[in-house]
Amino acid sequence: MKFIICIALGLLYLLPPEALAEEASSLARAAKNPLSDVVSVPILSDANLNTGPNRQAQHVLTLQPVIPFSINSQWSLFPK
Repeated sequence: MKFIICIALGLLYLLPPEALAEEASSLARAAKNPLSDVVSVPILSDANLNTGPNRQAQHVLTLQPVIPFSINSQWSLFPK
């Protein structure tokens, strides 16, 4: 397992910085576009203090996955 990680890091080291910057900027643009074909899983964590009859803390973790499906070349479905 360590060998595979070392190989992956070595390959990243060989990539030119411009390629990494270009890929990062294209991923940032796709993440901002709600109709892009990028799977995202936003995680929301809330803490409510003094909740309930015993006035205890309540922790709520919410996962909101967005997985786009292509119906055909012109239609896509984005369930939330």
